[in-house]
Amino acid sequence: MFSLAPELTRAKTAASSVFKLHDQKPTIDRGDGGNYPLVREHTGTKGKVEFRDVRFTYKSRPSNPVLRGLSLTVQPGQFVALVGPSGAGKSSAIALLERFYDVDSGAVLVNDSNVRDMNVRDHRSRVSLVSQEACLFPGSVAFNIGLGASGDFTHEDIVRVCKMCGIHDFIMGLPEGYETYGHASSLYSAS
Repeated sequence: MFSLAPELTRAKTAASSVFKLHDQKPTIDRGDGGNYPLVREHTGTKGKVEFRDVRFTYKSRPSNPVLRGLSLTVQPGQFVALVGPSGAGKSSAIALLERFYDVDSGAVLVNDSNVRDMNVRDHRSRVSLVSQEACLFPGSVAFNIGLGASGDFTHEDIVRVCKMCGIHDFIMGLPEGYETYGHASSLYSAS
C-alpha cells in the first residue's frame, strides 16, 4: 500500500484540479443576460453588426494589444472581408462578435444592441462561424449542414439555406450533390 502512496497523491491532486475546473462559473455568461429580438420591429434591420472603438488584448499577452480602436459597421446584406497579415486581429474580431471574449473597451453591437447585454446562448444561436479550416464529420454534406440546425428541418430547408448562402451550385457540382459523403479534401478536389 505504501508503494502506491505517490500515485494516489497524484491522482487526488489531478481529480481536485478536474473538479475545480468543472465547478468554475463562466465570466462571459453568468445566466443573467438579456434576451433580444433578431429583428427590431422599429428599424427593420436584420443583422447589422457594428464595432465601436473596440480595444482588445488577450490576458495571456497583456503587452501586445490586438485591436486598438476598431470601428466598423456592416449593414444587413453587405459582404465584408477582413484582410491583413497573421496577427492583425481578424480572427479576434470574429471571436469578439461570437462573444468568446469580451472587449476591453468599446462595444460590439448587433442590431444596435450590445452583445454584452445579450444572453450568450441566444446570441450564439443567431450567429454562425465558418472557420478557415474545413471540418466535416463523417456523413453526407446534407448531414453536416444539418448538424447546426435546431428543431425539425427538411432537405428542402437545407437547400433553401444553401441557396441563400451561395453554395448550392458548388454542392450540386459534387459527385452526389447533397448526398456526397467524404472528407473536406475530397470535396475541395471536386470543385
